[in-house]
Amino acid sequence: MDITQIGKSAYLWLTPAGYGGNQIPSLARLLKHAGFESIMLHEVNLSGWASGDRLALVDALRAEGVTPILSVAVYGDDPAAEGRKAAALCAQYGLPAATFDLESKWDSKPNAPANTTTLFRAFRAAAPAGTLAGMCWWARYRSPGGGTWHPVAVLRAGMDEADFGTPMAYHEGSTAEAAESLLNASWRQWREVTDKPLVPAGRAYNGDGGTATPEAVRAFEAAARSLGAPGVTWWSVGSALALPAVWDALVALPQYARPAPEPQPEPRPELTLEEMVRRLWEAHPELHDPPRKPVRRLHLPDVRA
Repeated sequence: MDITQIGKSAYLWLTPAGYGGNQIPSLARLLKHAGFESIMLHEVNLSGWASGDRLALVDALRAEGVTPILSVAVYGDDPAAEGRKAAALCAQYGLPAATFDLESKWDSKPNAPANTTTLFRAFRAAAPAGTLAGMCWWARYRSPGGGTWHPVAVLRAGMDEADFGTPMAYHEGSTAEAAESLLNASWRQWREVTDKPLVPAGRAYNGDGGTATPEAVRAFEAAARSLGAPGVTWWSVGSALALPAVWDALVALPQYARPAPEPQPEPRPELTLEEMVRRLWEAHPELHDPPRKPVRRLHLPDVRA
């Protein structure tokens, strides 16, 4: 899989109300028509990932041309086993990428950086060739005042192994400025650690001190593009569907894989009757200037003899 196939994406955890069972194909069509190029199918643990609705959605998304991606929270109790299990799911269901959600429980382990390396290497060793691995982690590890919020050694270990990173840049407040400011701050800190592609996760839900708004959605996506992100993902489909204005804003966002529009010739200005007459007059002087008589050369006799 190429990293650009992630493109316009979103997390989907719980099946939205009204779209379960035999309505799964309708959900896939909804996501396709919303312009999503991939969907990160999330679960809070690996053992519960392969549920009936989720497997049906994998097939339905693929039928619609939307790339299904495995997303799962991991905890570090047995990182090698977690990596192998995720690889097995990718192999079994033909998933071209997996993204691992590492949060507080993972970070709290005394050997968290080494666990992170083990997780990704175990996944890489067991996954089909070409399967991408992503690391989903905090937006910032350092506070604005310079204090430590999260162990940067975990981020460094993960991004040494992963193909791409996903900072969880869920802004506080509700403004476009807040969304753009957090993403820029997050980008700077992650870029201190890695130069690998970043696919940031934006807010499409209310809670945790923040509110999703159409203005913030648009500002976040525009900022991500200006920073060079190959895609953007959102938490989450279910939350956004419950916020119609936010959902409409997500739908309106352009895809990443859309080819650049062909340059259009500039329209020729419409000419007035007077302008057409003037141009014809200047182009055809033979129609209005009198013909000039040819100049005759006189040959006088030589009178010097």
